[in-house]
Amino acid sequence: MSNDFDVTIIGSGPGGLAALSAIREDYSINMLSDVQLNRASRHIRESNKRSKAKRICVIDPNPDWLSQWERNFEALDISFLRSPTVAHCCYFDRNALLAYAISQGREDELLESGCSDIKSLKGTILPQVGLWKLPSTKLFIDFSRDLARLLKHKYIQGKVVDIDKDDSLDSSFKITIGGNSEKVISSKSVILATGAVGRPIIPKPIKELSSTRIFQWQQLDQAISSLEQCAAKKRKVLVVGGGLTAVQTAHKVVKKSGAEVVLCSRRDLVERHFDIPVKWFDEREARFHQSQFYFEPEEERLKALKSTRGGGTVPPVYMKKTRALEIRGLITRMTGDVVSITEENDDSLMVTIKRADDSSEETIEIDVIIVACGLKPDCMAHPLVQKIQEKWPIKMTGGFPIVSDELQWTENLHVVGGLSSLSVGPDANNIMGISRAAETVANALNSKNWLRKKESNVLRNPFDVFLDETDVSSDEEE
Repeated sequence: MSNDFDVTIIGSGPGGLAALSAIREDYSINMLSDVQLNRASRHIRESNKRSKAKRICVIDPNPDWLSQWERNFEALDISFLRSPTVAHCCYFDRNALLAYAISQGREDELLESGCSDIKSLKGTILPQVGLWKLPSTKLFIDFSRDLARLLKHKYIQGKVVDIDKDDSLDSSFKITIGGNSEKVISSKSVILATGAVGRPIIPKPIKELSSTRIFQWQQLDQAISSLEQCAAKKRKVLVVGGGLTAVQTAHKVVKKSGAEVVLCSRRDLVERHFDIPVKWFDEREARFHQSQFYFEPEEERLKALKSTRGGGTVPPVYMKKTRALEIRGLITRMTGDVVSITEENDDSLMVTIKRADDSSEETIEIDVIIVACGLKPDCMAHPLVQKIQEKWPIKMTGGFPIVSDELQWTENLHVVGGLSSLSVGPDANNIMGISRAAETVANALNSKNWLRKKESNVLRNPFDVFLDETDVSSDEEE
């Protein structure tokens, strides 16, 4: 049947693409020695593609890969990724994005990140060869979509509204896709790649006030349009949040409207290249920190997630721009909490902020409030996850599911991205963490088993050459 699949990936963001690549690619050249690579390519050539390729389906409400990311980039006028060029969704080669930029003549879309100046990174090869440069958002999207086109799969635009087990189909999953015409497909395995899942964090005084002058950052263009209708000559916008999204929101408001922005955060802005410490990216240290995290109890892992990510952070390039706008009087930074809001005859909002340093209060007249406080982790905020938990309940802690070592929720139902945080680590939502999760799931689905088989000879013990037939026989007898 055309609607029967071996693997169905729910989500066409980086998590879905990384999973597709990890399953489809025969091996990663970064995982094998030159000798092993020669054995692998020879075996594939001689066996004429070991076995029948898996039938893979990808389902997402959007029409194309990374559409939601693309919309977010456009909404915030983001020109370059925060993640370096080494972070992408291609399982085969970590140099793939850099090679793509060079082959396409788009090296000018790689921005120097400043990471090569970080003392702890000196001595690694990555800064020297350009893998710490930041790709433009356009380059990253183009690369990702070209990669997806090379990996055989069926793409279905639609929203998965239910998943169930179908005993009549050899315990396959029955996946219901909603829309104008409901569709049902079956799949032996399912991978949830839903991205970050949680509930928006909204300060209580803002949440309690119903006003047409309050917006979420996703409504940024609407907020800017509403400013044009304000009677005040000098318009003022309050952006609430202390991370990169809040800073990007403030920058766009200034650029598009010329309004003065008050950027209010509960603590001082923290300047950092990435949203987690560099040690999680440094290949000399990363495996140690990953294994250390892995062997902690779940409650300790949750603490580690919070302490390592440590709230919102802002890269140096954005901090530099923020300081420049402060000097020009276009951005004012305040550290504290919004404690009360009143609406003045539908003309403006009177917002009282309690400062963090001395607990003094200041009331400011504001035309528009934009909230960019991030998400509180809560996987049950996702309707599909709710249904999965009802059918196959597992333990939760801190809003995250406690999945198996193979990132399995229930048999043959796997997760990547934010849902895998308690197993993968603080970088589970980052592209490099997503790629590790995708590899774990691909291995669980036996996509790389052929590498270990005797006939492929790829992962043969290099010391086997020192054994004689007697040693082998005695081992087998035992």
